Amino acid sequence: MRRLLVINWLFSMSWDVHAFAVPLLGLGWLPWGEPLWIVLAQSAGALAGWLLARALPGFARLFVSEERATHVANEQALQEFTTLGLHRTAAESGVLIFVSLLERRVVVLGDRGIDAKVGVEHWKKVDEAVLAGIRGGSLRQGLVDGIGAAGEVLALHFPSPGGGRNELPDRVVVRAS
Repeated sequence: MRRLLVINWLFSMSWDVHAFAVPLLGLGWLPWGEPLWIVLAQSAGALAGWLLARALPGFARLFVSEERATHVANEQALQEFTTLGLHRTAAESGVLIFVSLLERRVVVLGDRGIDAKVGVEHWKKVDEAVLAGIRGGSLRQGLVDGIGAAGEVLALHFPSPGGGRNELPDRVVVRAS
């Protein structure tokens, strides 16, 4: 939805510029004096933008700044951490590896208990493991490597008490935008 709004805004702005430029450039012979033609042209432009955003996901990425992409990915990761209940484990050892494909970001969040043991530097290593797999052309391998790196530190600081009880489900959650 956000992509559609950005594309629609872009096309709307282009029509505003067009309305200013037509008289200046002597293009008054075009049929833009009729409101119906303007509405039809804007609708066609919005449809073209929507189709471009759907067909070419990278197209929408052109309209997102690096700073905004980082902020959005971090915000989404925090929301998912809470939504999935990763902060509700007894030892505060929940870990989220969040991959945002549009923003091209990986965010690794650990709960208070595990963060106190390993700190931010280890999560950067997990982040790099995922990104290395993605750069190598395999998101799957990146996730496997990242989960392995996170699992090693969890096993070291929070060994399984036995009995096979797992407080959190071991699963990948995919959300489409």
